Amino acid sequence: MSEKLFHEWYLLKQKIAKLSAQEAQIREKVQQLMEEKGVEQLTSENYSVFLMSVPRRNLSKKNCPPEIWERYATTSVSKYCRLKKENLSPSKRLRMI
Repeated sequence: MSEKLFHEWYLLKQKIAKLSAQEAQIREKVQQLMEEKGVEQLTSENYSVFLMSVPRRNLSKKNCPPEIWERYATTSVSKYCRLKKENLSPSKRLRMI
């Protein structure tokens, strides 16, 4: 059961990676077009695209006095699953079980 599920997930992740790369290329072309035209919005008959900037401030430990870092630094934990295709021989698979 899990082998089939893992394989299905693996194939989907490959498709997503390919589509993400295609989406990034198109997004870059649209951004270049907007920058060339000097606009922050493009509109067609069915779509609108908005170019936005989101400011973000970061503080790194090496650029901060230790007492400030210790007092104000926060830690957040996120859970995620990582899938990796294994190319194991059947004998190695048995040892992992």
